[in-house]
Formats: sequence, C-alpha cells, structure tokens
Amino acid sequence: MFRWGVNEGKVLPISLFITILITVIIVFLLRKKSENIRRIPLIIITTIMLLLEVVKQVYFLCTGYDLWALPLHFCSLSLYFFSFASYGKGRLRRLGDVFALSGTIVVLIAFLISPQNIIGHACDNVFATFLTFHTFAYHHLMFLYFFILAGSHLIVPQFSDIKYLIIVVLAYSIVAIIAGYSLNINFCSVLYNNYSFLEAIRQACGPQFYLVCLVIFGSLALTITYLPHILITKIKKKK
Repeated sequence: MFRWGVNEGKVLPISLFITILITVIIVFLLRKKSENIRRIPLIIITTIMLLLEVVKQVYFLCTGYDLWALPLHFCSLSLYFFSFASYGKGRLRRLGDVFALSGTIVVLIAFLISPQNIIGHACDNVFATFLTFHTFAYHHLMFLYFFILAGSHLIVPQFSDIKYLIIVVLAYSIVAIIAGYSLNINFCSVLYNNYSFLEAIRQACGPQFYLVCLVIFGSLALTITYLPHILITKIKKKK
C-alpha cells in the first residue's frame, strides 16, 4: 500500500517527527492563552507559505514560466484557505478552518501512501534546487499548520460545516477541470491519475464518468476526514 523509496524512508520519519515535536511544544506553551494568541503560529506559517509561493512564481518568471507552477493544484488550496483562516473573520475564517481540518488530512494521507506523488523526488536532496526545497518545506508547513490547529482546539466542528466542504469541492472542481483541459495541465488529476484504481476507472469508463467519480470521491474524502473531528467534539461535550 505504501510506496516509499529508500530516501523517503530516511528523511520523512525525521522531518515528520520534528513537525510533531514543534506542534507539541507550541500547543503546550500556548494552551492557556487567548484564541488570538494561539492563532499567531498559524498566521506566521501562512505568511511563510505565501512568501514561498511568491518566490516560486518569481523564480519561474525569471527562468521560463511553466504553467504547472500555477497555484491551482489541490495542495495549493491551502494558500487560499489558510489565508482565509489567518487573516479573515466570521464565515470566511470558518471556511478556512474547516478546510484546514479536512483538506490537509487528505493531502497527508496521500503523502504517507506515496510521497513522490506529492513532493516528487525532493527527499533525494531537499536542497538540490529551490523547487525541491519549496515543495518539501511547503507541504511540511501545511502539516504543521494542521497539527497546531487541531491541537489548539481553535474550532468546534459541527455537522453544518460539511456544506462548506461540498461548496469547496464543487467550486474547485469547476476551476480545475476548466484550467486543466484548457491548459493541458493535470491539476488535481483531472487528465489522468497516478493512483491505479482511479486511473483504471478513467480508462475503462471514459473521462466524463471519471470526472464525476473524482468530484464524488473528493466530496466523500473531505467529509469522511472531517467527521472524526465532529465525533470527538460531541464525545467531549458528553463528558
């Protein structure tokens, strides 16, 4: 099930351990602080991610732009939704928090199953190029954000939040499909899929049916990964 190369087996256990250790330290130190204070690490992480993205875009503009660099991948959604949560208020912040608790888990699970599908061969040499460093750092910052958000209990998940997830999936699907086919770029696997069971569906049933399955699968994935947060909240309330 898990497709890890030799270098992933050496690098990722250490990097993920460090990520979790930082989370534990931050959550512990800020556990009695106000919500605004507990959100400061998340704002810092979001700002760093945005700065990394700006540098990446400048890098491609200077070296020859590759449309693959457009921030329209599923992982790129964190740039937008983390920003909603970090800099927004009200429903906008809620939308960002809800996506961070569900969408990031989907990426994390995909990452653990096959790191190369998410960060390529970055583990061979994280500092080989700016791009290998960027993808490695970006995704670990995503995971750090998620761990801190979940550990700090900054959001009380509710069943009504699922509507946000459905809206996100539908809206992003429209953007990814139009952009993917218009630019011939495989945003969110709309053109083909690196996971064999999904690619088998595309080849056997055609692209239209495959895209419908992809939207349904995305909706279910975000909903299923959010449900444990809701259940844990309800269990705690009963206690």
